[in-house]
Amino acid sequence: MGTWRKILLGREKDERVNAFGFVPKAEKQRVRQLHAAERTAQATEALAKVQSHGGVTVADEIAKLAELRDRGALTDAEFTAQKAKLLAK
Repeated sequence: MGTWRKILLGREKDERVNAFGFVPKAEKQRVRQLHAAERTAQATEALAKVQSHGGVTVADEIAKLAELRDRGALTDAEFTAQKAKLLAK
């Protein structure tokens, strides 16, 4: 990147961008692999949470609480408090 372009853009050269302003294919593949690994780690973590709760998800628990609230067994305040507690896990 020429000096004039640095001045016009107001930034230094990004090492990931070649002279034509494109990100090299190898860099794109590296970023894709990092994103895939991150998604895999998030999925594994979510699965571990579900398994640690005996296969019951937070959404299932909230649905049960909503049903109890609708039947009149819980007040709105109790429902909200329990829901917040579940979402904080």
